[in-house]
Amino acid sequence: MKTERLEKWKQVRSKGFARYVLAKGVLMCGLPLFLVMYFLMQHHGIDVEFAGLSLLLSSLGGAVVGIAMWVVQERLFRNAVNTSG
Repeated sequence: MKTERLEKWKQVRSKGFARYVLAKGVLMCGLPLFLVMYFLMQHHGIDVEFAGLSLLLSSLGGAVVGIAMWVVQERLFRNAVNTSG
């Protein structure tokens, strides 16, 4: 990891795990997925009653993506810190 990326990750991780998962996972992955699915449901005449379920599943999927991204970034950060001494 480059020095500027290390510093950026230090700032991100200081704001906390939950905020990262919410912002990067749920809002940046889950919400767009829900909006696309909602549009497709309306466009193809599928009952929009499933919108609540779709929102829940998209949010959960986004949270999983956010957690995975956090784990990967933490691993890269720790490896960089341990190798730089």
